[in-house]
Amino acid sequence: MSEEQEQENTISSGADEKMLSLDNIMLAGIIASSIGALWASIEHERFLLFVCFLLLALSLLYIRFPRSWASIFWIATMYGAIFLGTILFLGWTFRVFWIGLLGLGGMGLGLALGLLFIEHVKTVRDERSDTDYVILGLWSLVFLIFMGLCLISALGFYLWAKNGSLVIYLIGEVGAISLLPYIFLKVEEVGAGLMRPEDLLFFGEEKCPACEADLLLETRKCPSCGASRLFKWCTICESYATLCPECKERSTWLDRCISCNTRLPHEVKCKTCEATTLMETWKKA
Repeated sequence: MSEEQEQENTISSGADEKMLSLDNIMLAGIIASSIGALWASIEHERFLLFVCFLLLALSLLYIRFPRSWASIFWIATMYGAIFLGTILFLGWTFRVFWIGLLGLGGMGLGLALGLLFIEHVKTVRDERSDTDYVILGLWSLVFLIFMGLCLISALGFYLWAKNGSLVIYLIGEVGAISLLPYIFLKVEEVGAGLMRPEDLLFFGEEKCPACEADLLLETRKCPSCGASRLFKWCTICESYATLCPECKERSTWLDRCISCNTRLPHEVKCKTCEATTLMETWKKA
């Protein structure tokens, strides 16, 4: 290796280390500002401070997770439905039955949104991770724990409002906040945060990233084990759509990514047998 190449590798390694350090600082900042917002929400007459901490947390989320921070709207809706539903169910079931029933429906909606989010991330993983298969077993368990902590938080808030202890509420909130960075790290890795409004609600055809034509779903089988998977074909560009492994943006599956110009691999990794084979060897089902 030449001296110039060694110098370039050293510079690149140093830049990667600085970027990793900055990412860790931002993750710590997200947790710290979220806990700050929690503290300000507990203290009386701290509304302005609460807003400042909340805006700081959202800003850091946007900077650290530029491709998946929009998932916060889905997660926030889930949290709000679980929290408000639990409060209404516990506080009104034996006073005004229909309000309690409405609260039970809100809890069910929140839990359903959480399960749909897990399924959405797994579906995106299966359809878009053409060369690298991201394992989501632990992530799914962590997200289920996060949903449970949302319930604990709502229960703790209800007890605190009834002049009970604040401990249960704090356990739920701090526990949920501490899991958020890991949840978003995996969503970012999979690329499941690239959600348009129609993606969030599971309707509407996905468009070609190059010409905006509707993509057609096509089933092909792995040449090694025969397992099936879906590919998305554009009849105008005469190319499949994929997710760039470098920038995580949608691209036509040609020679290079249309967003960052990275050379795209033409091999596909089977999720069943884990064999990596050329795209051309996958037969139509």
